[in-house]
Amino acid sequence: MRKKRTDKNQSGIVSEMRQLQIQVIISNFGDDFPDLVCGWAGNWILLEVKQPDGSIDRGQLRFLADARGFVAVVCDSDSAIRAVTDPNEYCVSNSQQDRIAKWLLRNPSQETLSVRKYQDLIAEID
Repeated sequence: MRKKRTDKNQSGIVSEMRQLQIQVIISNFGDDFPDLVCGWAGNWILLEVKQPDGSIDRGQLRFLADARGFVAVVCDSDSAIRAVTDPNEYCVSNSQQDRIAKWLLRNPSQETLSVRKYQDLIAEID
């Protein structure tokens, strides 16, 4: 397992969510597991925290494509809170998972995807 690097924006996101009584567990599992496990209204939501100018590595993309529960990539408190409080609307959907999986197949040698390009990828209309 690799030690996780914490993005600089994570502590602010965690603090703001906890102020709203969202249960937040900081995962230190390493490898490709998301950074935060959040409990809200009977749901568990996994959040991968990234800097807006950061990138998502291939293993993290694979996790997003394969997840069978609520999971999202967030860059700020607003997007994190939206993902947790309305996961059906703001977490990765099945069609977005399909687009991520197709990108992984089409780009076998690319190890990372910028957050900006990831957002474009999941925003594509079916």
